[in-house]
Amino acid sequence: MPPITPQAVQELLDDLQRNREARKRAWLVLQNIRARLEHWQGDELPKAGLRSFDAEGATLLVIIDKLFAEREAALKNLADAIRRFQATIFESEKESDRAGAHQAVLNALDVAEALIIAPGHGSKRQDRSL
Repeated sequence: MPPITPQAVQELLDDLQRNREARKRAWLVLQNIRARLEHWQGDELPKAGLRSFDAEGATLLVIIDKLFAEREAALKNLADAIRRFQATIFESEKESDRAGAHQAVLNALDVAEALIIAPGHGSKRQDRSL
């Protein structure tokens, strides 16, 4: 084994410093993602038990999955409600369901709107009841 030179030690110390700086930057990126998710969620997210990339990433993935699932459900409900209302217009046998279908569209719009409005700003919806 060759002798360890002061230059080799310095190179290792420089690598270690670059690695620390890279980890700090990566942690800051995760915390920026956390802050955005908290804004979209409208609430503080649970903290990971351990301060580790794996734990923080797992926590953020759970929240991302939840947010996407909520939005997907809202879009599906809105599309279903619009199709139900559309059927009352084009299918005479479903005309009696028009008021209920219209209310379902308004309710689905409220849910979808709540997912896109910044927290604390309330709904844009005026009273659109029948």
